[in-house]
Amino acid sequence: LRIIRETMEPYLWPAQRGRINIVPAALGDLSQAIGAALVALYQSRS
Repeated sequence: LRIIRETMEPYLWPAQRGRINIVPAALGDLSQAIGAALVALYQSRS
């Protein structure tokens, strides 16, 4: 989870950096994360 935080921090506003919590996914959360990653990937290509 440390790698995720280190990767996202440069893209956050200072106020967000102190408020966002990175937690392990619970059952079912992983599919939502994969979907969000695919949306971001395909939006960046267009």
